[in-house]
Amino acid sequence: MSEEELQHKLEAGEHITGKDAAAYRKVFDALEREPDFRLPMNFADAVMSRIESKQESRKEYFLIGGGVLFFVIATIVAYLMTDFRLSSDTFKLQTDLNAFQFVKNYAGLFIFGAAFIILLQWLDKRFVKPTAKRVGDLSL
Repeated sequence: MSEEELQHKLEAGEHITGKDAAAYRKVFDALEREPDFRLPMNFADAVMSRIESKQESRKEYFLIGGGVLFFVIATIVAYLMTDFRLSSDTFKLQTDLNAFQFVKNYAGLFIFGAAFIILLQWLDKRFVKPTAKRVGDLSL
């Protein structure tokens, strides 16, 4: 008996014995049952957020590339406008670091700046990041 004949007889409801018939019967029983799969309620939102995040990452790469290109162009323009020349004195290590003497008068300002940045980072982790996780949490 061919596979098509076996299939038609099983579909007609005839009782057929044999290994092939048992295998076909199991397959037909499995195909008749509806799957118990349900999509989560926010499935479409989660898919859209993943697509949007990929588009945003492409946008970020474009912006980073544009920034690097702008930096290179600005460096070339600055070089051409200032007639900058490299000399052997440019690469000598200065042990006394006279170029940074102005910094010693602003120690308090630098300490305040560092403390302020640390405070802002702490506030961001404490209050902003948990809120962003709750709002944007659309895991599948």
